[in-house]
Amino acid sequence: AGKLISERIADLGDWRGETLAKMRALIKEADPDVVEEWKWMNPVWSHDGRAVIFQSNREGDAGLFWQRADGVAERLTTAAKDEAHVPGSVSPDGAVLLFDRTVGGVTTLMSYAFKDRTSTPYGGVTSQTLTGPVFSPDGKWVAYSAREKGQTTTYTYDPAGQLKRVTL
Repeated sequence: AGKLISERIADLGDWRGETLAKMRALIKEADPDVVEEWKWMNPVWSHDGRAVIFQSNREGDAGLFWQRADGVAERLTTAAKDEAHVPGSVSPDGAVLLFDRTVGGVTTLMSYAFKDRTSTPYGGVTSQTLTGPVFSPDGKWVAYSAREKGQTTTYTYDPAGQLKRVTL
């Protein structure tokens, strides 16, 4: 859990990360035996609003789960050791979930197909931080951010695989 927390704080890369790192150090100094836990985070609604997809360590890894409003939950992905999966966006037709897979400080944008329950890299996108992918309302485009060589850039990606830079 400590490693995931450290990575998440580092991903912020601004005053928020610096402030959280200082607060965390003060807490550890005051209570060296403090237990850090990584429960769940980054909830994303399903396309029909009947379920939430989130990251959780409820079964010992930072994988993704799908939980309906009535409380019934199902595992979507299983993260390997030292790997974290963070949900991003569900396509408007509910067929695909975009999520980030982070291993050793490198994040890969992934696509999860609900029909066949498989995950594959999406568009060859990698980043030093989470990409925060989001589908356009019509599902034809994906917007995301990638950090490389200390600079974060936002991109759009169309169905034909054409990449367009949004920010400089």
